[in-house]
Amino acid sequence: MLVIRSEQMAALDRYAAAQFEDRVAAHLRARWPQSCAEMGDAALRERVAIGVERAAGYGLVAELDVCRYVELMFVLSPDFDTDARFPWAGEVLRQPELAPCTRIDRLEVLARRCPEARAPEAQGGAAR
Repeated sequence: MLVIRSEQMAALDRYAAAQFEDRVAAHLRARWPQSCAEMGDAALRERVAIGVERAAGYGLVAELDVCRYVELMFVLSPDFDTDARFPWAGEVLRQPELAPCTRIDRLEVLARRCPEARAPEAQGGAAR
């Protein structure tokens, strides 16, 4: 019988998390190449890691939901969830009665209606 120690599980978890962050970063590079290039790999990875952590704080753990959360960090602002310009974002994220995917759906709808929301490439440079 195979026994996996807790240290081994922790290492596997870290590896899986790093792989996910790599996929999100690759997605962002494909979507907004100029902005991501201007940010540089280290800043992009940091933004993704922060986004993954913040998303988890709101109960967003499915990969698609987390990726969409990180995209909103590019379209609105890195701290859109607490940014005074977007009070609706934090309100939506703090609605535990809504499923995580429903919260992200609502945020995307509201972001599309928001005049400050623009794709990073349209902002003339690196994502905010």
